[in-house]
Amino acid sequence: MKLAGALLVVILVVLTGCAGQAPEAPPEPQAASPSQSEPAAPEYPDTSAQVVLSYWDAMNSYDLELALSYYEEQYAEQEREWVADDIGNLNRYSVTLSVLEVSEPLYMSPDIQDKVRHDIVLKTPIDERDLSYLLVKVDGDWKIYFEGMTHSFPDVREFIIDLLTKYGELQRVEVMINAEQEIGESRSVTDYVLTELIESGEITEPSPGVYSLPGG
Repeated sequence: MKLAGALLVVILVVLTGCAGQAPEAPPEPQAASPSQSEPAAPEYPDTSAQVVLSYWDAMNSYDLELALSYYEEQYAEQEREWVADDIGNLNRYSVTLSVLEVSEPLYMSPDIQDKVRHDIVLKTPIDERDLSYLLVKVDGDWKIYFEGMTHSFPDVREFIIDLLTKYGELQRVEVMINAEQEIGESRSVTDYVLTELIESGEITEPSPGVYSLPGG
């Protein structure tokens, strides 16, 4: 799980650095006001958003197999080692990463209802992060097939527009390979963004699997 791995590297560096310092005197206890209370994670029973929340419950419970059960099968095999490492680090340092917000379902297009994106705000011991999840419906159940930083999506949109401006016309696989090689982006994200761009009219598909800019 490259995403959480990147988060934990930062968190653990901070925690490890603090471990060698002399402990400070604890502050005087204060009653928590409503504005100071940490908001509870939202609940979305039986929806794709609830899968993301349940996934993080499993991570915070240090349950590898349960966490992987929320992944699409191939993605689970691909990410197993990363997830195991992350859970080990969470457990070792007693770290909890809390989901503060989950977006409404973001569909590629009205015609594609079996794939959805959710953006979340994840609270770590040192800050808050904006993350995104892509889910696909498998045998009636939502499964995570990509996890990444939310800024990836606008970055890929800009990259695709620049790419088509430069070359005029490219096949789908060429766009994906360029995004993978030049900006290190997942093909899952590129596929999602390509569909969004077609739906919005920002790019055209003059023939199946071939893309260009309008009027190009």
